[in-house]
Amino acid sequence: MSPPGRQRPTSGFFPKADATVLHTKYSPPAPAERATVVAPILDVANADRPLRPWTLQVAESVYPSQHDTCVPPPIPRLSETPEQCLMDRYLFPVLTRNERLRLTMLFYHTRNVFQDDGLMSRLQEKVHLAQETVGWEFAIAGLLKHNTYTRMVTVGLPLIILPRRESTCAHTVNQPPGVSTT
Repeated sequence: MSPPGRQRPTSGFFPKADATVLHTKYSPPAPAERATVVAPILDVANADRPLRPWTLQVAESVYPSQHDTCVPPPIPRLSETPEQCLMDRYLFPVLTRNERLRLTMLFYHTRNVFQDDGLMSRLQEKVHLAQETVGWEFAIAGLLKHNTYTRMVTVGLPLIILPRRESTCAHTVNQPPGVSTT
């Protein structure tokens, strides 16, 4: 409970220290722009199939062992992962080893985040800065929840909600430390 005269922050645990110092020229996305349904679903046949939990067998099939830890793992060959590569049209993501903790922290830190206009406008500014710095056509900041990926702020792309298995982030959170996805 908050002390008398103090408001509770609307979004989880995001600090408000920079709110009075930093001002941004970017406004948060309008509520009308925000998606409310999961779409587009590109892989209809597997859309309702749950992601597999992280196991040592899954880890070894997705990330084959290697001797040099500075080199990204090789792409699995069909013979190494027949149950995965032969049955699926693409490499499905799996749940992370610490998925329950990650989802708990995500909920705690991001509840009501879309109602925090100050935070959303600063995120929009960061996404614009990233896009301008890297020089890419698109930039996205989003939330990967238990079964969906929500684009919070973007540059060059619409705000949508995707099935988790169809998002790039579902694969990225499973990358071993030090492996670049770009």
